[in-house]
Amino acid sequence: YDVRVVTTDLDHAECLNFGPDGACYAGGEDGQVYRFRRGEPAEVYARTGGGIGGVCLDADGRLYDCNYGRAVVHRVTPGSEVSTYSAGTADHPTIEPNYAVFDPAGFLYYSDSGSYYRPNGRLFVVTPQGATELLFGGHLHYPNGMAIDPERSWLYVVQSTASNIIRFRIEAPERLGEPEIYVTLRGVVPDGLAFAASGNLYAACYAPDVILRV
Repeated sequence: YDVRVVTTDLDHAECLNFGPDGACYAGGEDGQVYRFRRGEPAEVYARTGGGIGGVCLDADGRLYDCNYGRAVVHRVTPGSEVSTYSAGTADHPTIEPNYAVFDPAGFLYYSDSGSYYRPNGRLFVVTPQGATELLFGGHLHYPNGMAIDPERSWLYVVQSTASNIIRFRIEAPERLGEPEIYVTLRGVVPDGLAFAASGNLYAACYAPDVILRV
């Protein structure tokens, strides 16, 4: 394997994502929003406070952070303007937003991990118009990383405390089928999730320090 250091001195960057400008983006434990290119120092171009887990970007280069410290999802413009994009719904406010992913139509799916030792995690979706809906309110075991498969038929979700990856058939942008276990990853705590163009699924683990290929 060819492993290289791309940049250094990030503050507990939990997630990486590339923007339409080709730069790489990440969040920090103190709410820093980082932007960098290979071989260049990371630039902090916005601060949201709290602590940032997952990040993703839309086609206009706006970043969306799952801020577990503020219990909201922020939207950050390329010009550093920060606003609250989602805080759950009136009946179901978010507890610990953790990871987010866009579908091609602009619907933003994100996991709300809930409590680490209680199966009270949920999934939310934000429409392109900015309305938040509870997508799955079942008793998920610390839902974390998420990914949509290359065929755009399934939403894959890590359950960190159950050591598995489950998946939901996407029946409509705002409706999922019932969950099914895709793979059990014994002896690890899976965290982040991403698909390769080949269809392989990669899970980055919180413990131990490994990346698994499914």
